[in-house]
This record gives sequence, structure tokens and C-alpha cells, in this order.
Amino acid sequence: MIERAVVIPVHNEEKEGLAVLLSILAQLGPDDRMVVISTGAKGGPGRPEVAGLTGDDPRVLVVDAPGAYPGRARNEGIRAVPDARIIVQVDAGWQVDDNWLDGISGAIV
Repeated sequence: MIERAVVIPVHNEEKEGLAVLLSILAQLGPDDRMVVISTGAKGGPGRPEVAGLTGDDPRVLVVDAPGAYPGRARNEGIRAVPDARIIVQVDAGWQVDDNWLDGISGAIV
């Protein structure tokens, strides 16, 4: 079972705008997942760009959802982790604190 999943739609963010991925990746536990939804926007990040930032970390899932933004993209991400106990959403352009995920999870439990 997945403990926590973070759903992040990406659209036309530049590589610098994806810093949130690295921050969240550092906060994931072994039973957590980060679901990045690539909307297929022209010039937007896709699998290669996400893999370039996150490597081959098995906790990172990339979902291709061309044209899906923003609500449908989030829904596609949620569908990718049906057994997650906690699902949180964040936008790619956000900045999160180093303990953001634990803080959110603690407030929910």
C-alpha cells in the first residue's frame, strides 16, 4: 500500500520551475509516491525532463495526459495511485518547505 502520494500536474514550466519536484522527492519515504502528470504542452516538461531531475527513482510515476490541465490532470494523477492512504496535490510552480509533506500528513492523521 502507498502511504502518501503527491500529485503534481506540469504544463509549461521551465526546468527551474520544477524545483518543487526535488524538494518533494527529498521528503518521500519508501512507501510514498510522487505522481507527475505531463500534459503534453508544447515546450512543457515530459518524461525525459522529469527523469533528468529525479533519476530512475521508483517512487516517481510519470503519467502522460495530453491536454489535461488542470483539473483533469489532477484526476489522472489520483487514478494512478488508487491504493494511496493520503493524496495531496501541489502545482509545479510552488515552493514547499523542507517538512511540507510531513506537516500535511500530520494534520490529516
